[in-house]
Amino acid sequence: MPNILMLRPADGNETAGAYKIAILNRKRPSVLALSRQKLPQLPGTSIEGVEKGGYIVSDNSTGNKPDLIVMSTGSELEIVAKAADELRKEGKTVRVVSFVCWELFDEQSDEYKESVLPEAVTGRISIEAG
Repeated sequence: MPNILMLRPADGNETAGAYKIAILNRKRPSVLALSRQKLPQLPGTSIEGVEKGGYIVSDNSTGNKPDLIVMSTGSELEIVAKAADELRKEGKTVRVVSFVCWELFDEQSDEYKESVLPEAVTGRISIEAG
């Protein structure tokens, strides 16, 4: 839908951030898609990260060069975080990215987008509902 912010938070921190965005953003409507199931508070999520639309939740790589970037939104972020933990046990460097709002992420500077999703890293997996 044009000119709308679709926000899908993963936990309480991101829900607070999404609510803040919806209240402060008066020039376009916002949709907060919340889960019905009980979700844990995830390490690394933040209210401030939501303002960027997508941000790094965890990363055990150095030099902005993880072996793999796994990304998700909403309740699936918990699954991604657990999968990343398992891959790290196997010696992989993995970055977990939460994409609460693609529209906000697209509005960020190219430098910011490159810092979250470096073009040189081609190993990427997205886990979504459906």
